[in-house]
Amino acid sequence: MHVLIESYETCLRPLMSPDRKKVAYFGTPLKPPHLNNLALHVFDLETGNDQCIIPIVKENVYLKKIPEKVNQDIASFSGISGFYDLLFKIYWVSDSKHLIFQSITGCATDVFLVDCEGKELTKLTPNDHLRSNYWNILYKDPVNDRLIVSFEHMRNGPYAKLMILNNLKEVIDLKTPMNKILDKLNWKFININEGLNSMQKSLETLFKEKFQEKVLKYGNAEALFWSLDNHDRFSEKYYEYFPSYQKPEPQQAPYLKPLIVAVHGGPHGNCSGDVELKIFSLLKGYSILAPNFTGSCGYGQDHIENLMGKIGQIDADEIVGFIKQLIDQKLCDPKKIIIIGGSYGGYLAGT
Repeated sequence: MHVLIESYETCLRPLMSPDRKKVAYFGTPLKPPHLNNLALHVFDLETGNDQCIIPIVKENVYLKKIPEKVNQDIASFSGISGFYDLLFKIYWVSDSKHLIFQSITGCATDVFLVDCEGKELTKLTPNDHLRSNYWNILYKDPVNDRLIVSFEHMRNGPYAKLMILNNLKEVIDLKTPMNKILDKLNWKFININEGLNSMQKSLETLFKEKFQEKVLKYGNAEALFWSLDNHDRFSEKYYEYFPSYQKPEPQQAPYLKPLIVAVHGGPHGNCSGDVELKIFSLLKGYSILAPNFTGSCGYGQDHIENLMGKIGQIDADEIVGFIKQLIDQKLCDPKKIIIIGGSYGGYLAGT
């Protein structure tokens, strides 16, 4: 048996290039957290050269940035991280020189393109003023390099959007500079909502008009605050969609909404804008606080390791700090706050 790679104790997701000359893989040193930032390497089968393409990012790049400006440039990339299902979303481009992958970065999940020869990186997903976008690769055409992805954010209402990218191969073949590729991409929506009934269309309109997202900072952590911007739970035109025994009672302004604090698991998980059940809580009149406390992935390796030895202390203090911010800003009812979570989030909810 021959040992080909000695750089890391753990190597994940080896992927052969289309020309059968290289193998891409994720690597990480063996560390206490069960979820670590990863490096991206390419091993040349002909020369035996093992090259680091993207190193492990240690620094929390979000500490120095204004939250609303974070997603506007590639400098916000905080390294490769994600739960185990995300690690399968890596694909060679047909030229055997570029790789596509998705990663949690901050409170978003984005899709990236890396030039393995020039070691340059760019986002493939369009910039957005909202921080918690959730992009997910559904299919990568191995010949024509087409991408089909889903795009979730609660501003879109309870439905994921499907998008297709047809011209990536053309843009790469034209030797477009990496920092210009995003401007040249032609993303197109796949319309799957033509059959929506009147209730579904009303909900879609409601979230486009009323959904609000606010990014909070406390120490080295950040959190997302989501709410529907209206004093009562619904205007009268939405009441008809509730059964008579469930119709919400109109509230008099000013009205402070009850708050749900949704704590992710892990502890090295992450909160982002994927719809899940959050949207139904907003529809019921709650606001939601989703903290990415110290230990959350998507903020660099140091942010993960800083929780070691402080579990149930620093993370709990940060969550309380976020709640106090909302109370001070009169964004929630201080007498109606509930904290929920599963796995580690359930443990933390009980501390």
